[in-house]
Amino acid sequence: MSGPREQKRDKITFEPLIPASQSLPEITFRVIILTIILTTFLTAANAYLGLKVGLTISASIPAAVMAMAILRLFKNSNVLEVNIVQTATSSGSALASGIIFSIPALILMHYWQSFLYWETVLIACVGGYLGVLFSIPLRRVLLTDPGLHFPEGTAVGNVLRASVKKSNDVGYLLWGGGVGAVISFAQTGLKVVAESAALWFKAGSTVVGFGFGFAPALIGAGYIIGPVICASILLGALLCWLVFVPALGLIIGLPETGTPTDWAYYIWSTEKARFIGVGVLLAGGISIVFSLIKPMIIGVKASLTAIKQASSNVQAPRTDRDVPITFVFWGTLLLIIPVYFILDHALTDQLMTSSDALYWKTLSLTIIYALVASFVFSCICGYMVGLVGSSSSPISAMTLSSVLIISLILFFVFGGHTLFGEKATAAAAFAIVIGGIVASASAIANDTMQDLKAGQIVGATPWKQQVILLLGVTIAAALTPPVLNLLLNAYGLGDVLPHPGMDPAHVLSAPQAQVLTSIATGVFSQNIPWALLSTGLILGFSAVAFNWIFKKKGWHLSPIAIGTGIYLPIGTCMSLVVGGIIAFYLMRNLNRREKAGESAEKLDKVEHNGMLLNSGMVAGAALMGVFLAIPFSIYQDPNALAIVGPDFMGTSEIIGLIVAIGLAKWVYSKCNSEK
Repeated sequence: MSGPREQKRDKITFEPLIPASQSLPEITFRVIILTIILTTFLTAANAYLGLKVGLTISASIPAAVMAMAILRLFKNSNVLEVNIVQTATSSGSALASGIIFSIPALILMHYWQSFLYWETVLIACVGGYLGVLFSIPLRRVLLTDPGLHFPEGTAVGNVLRASVKKSNDVGYLLWGGGVGAVISFAQTGLKVVAESAALWFKAGSTVVGFGFGFAPALIGAGYIIGPVICASILLGALLCWLVFVPALGLIIGLPETGTPTDWAYYIWSTEKARFIGVGVLLAGGISIVFSLIKPMIIGVKASLTAIKQASSNVQAPRTDRDVPITFVFWGTLLLIIPVYFILDHALTDQLMTSSDALYWKTLSLTIIYALVASFVFSCICGYMVGLVGSSSSPISAMTLSSVLIISLILFFVFGGHTLFGEKATAAAAFAIVIGGIVASASAIANDTMQDLKAGQIVGATPWKQQVILLLGVTIAAALTPPVLNLLLNAYGLGDVLPHPGMDPAHVLSAPQAQVLTSIATGVFSQNIPWALLSTGLILGFSAVAFNWIFKKKGWHLSPIAIGTGIYLPIGTCMSLVVGGIIAFYLMRNLNRREKAGESAEKLDKVEHNGMLLNSGMVAGAALMGVFLAIPFSIYQDPNALAIVGPDFMGTSEIIGLIVAIGLAKWVYSKCNSEK
């Protein structure tokens, strides 16, 4: 999380903790076993969180702290082993982000009935491997660029340096994880504590009202992403539920049956109000792409420069040795083979009804696009992650842009006027598969540069990190499909409810995948509601103009966050806002204490404690959601563990509000304890 203190702080550079002249064990048997275990848990947690709210957290710091605590049980362990564990684990969680932002769209468009194992694994592996390979030639140049700070990577490196001093950071992770898990169990399992509450009234020919959220995973996530982004999410939520929903109620009318709450969610969930959010997200994505033209050029030049310098890598010191550039070249060429099989399998007979020429033209074009787009967006994310960090790097915008571009290309290749019904759906699914490869590559490149920065600080061997990244990708790719199927069968996804009687209140919304579904199917079916989309585009570009006009005053609105606030359920948005409010008051208190003359070391400790506590809360609540999915799937009932009935809903909402207030006070006081 960034704030005034972060902005004032000068960049600090360190000599590597372990000098190049010293060689310590890095990839060991215990490291591999621990990597498998931690990757399993944190990948599952990120998959659940991403499908539920459309946000994921960096697993680097939690993985580093947990690896520290466990490896300390071995007398001869060292900090470079810890770094290898966090490198592989964070890459696995990052790969889950790329997959859940794209592949669930195939479920939402009813093209897949479940997550097909080998298809999903291949898409994830190929995209992930490309991301690792493309990041290798970027490392030496980007990590020495004085304009790139790599916030998370620097933070992880400092945590690892602190581990040598035997700091007890794991306690905050455990406290946060335990509290998050207990509250999540009471909410999702026992149903005695509500996750959200809403109050709606009929006002003439429409509805008015608002809602609140109490989910601990989302409160923790809101704290991590910070008050600036949460303020934009709040703005989007206010516009959606106080302006767009009532206005659309007047225009389209209300259903004949149901309650005011049902009517409000009908107007929102049938993609009427939500499609305005799609427009805002599109505007945000377009603005980001244009703003990244210069960084993209710099990133590509950096890659070419590194390739030219590769011949000198033989004599490089241990801390500057990459995987040989020839491996990058031949590895990329070899990956064309699985890309061919993935796209050949996705290119169904429904699309290839004319000639072999069209088949080879389409296949050649899309293979080239998948490789080029993966490289370009990996360069963008690799550069942007150095500027703003993993949490603010625009992976979802890159995915949206890549799917939109290939959808428009395929629309003309296939002859858009001939695409109807199942053929249009097949074309959209084909575009989503390509987008899944690009999203996975972008997500891995986004994460890898932070890991390599942390390794630079502690004195790791880059080529060993790059090798272990491939292991993290493989583990996560193998785990993600069964986890996604478990969550699908337990909670449902979007409007897909696999079993009768499933509670829509607990469905996983998969917001990015829903946006991709709307865009891809809209392009091929030629039924995009342009009026609503245009409204969103105007709103999004207005936010961009606002930022440009008031840049000197430091005012900022995030179009992506505003669009997210419109597109997500109100309870989800307000849970995030609660976390952002806690972060705001904590940062304000730290600024006040800094002005009063307290030491920077003490204040840094408070801020660090807050990040660990909330990271633990997110991970604990998300893992509880995954664990609860097991009995829910067995009994095919998300109420299998409930101890109260529907009549308890009002009481559970009151309890939820009390719990949220108590949780906010506890987080604030715990972070300020400095212990």
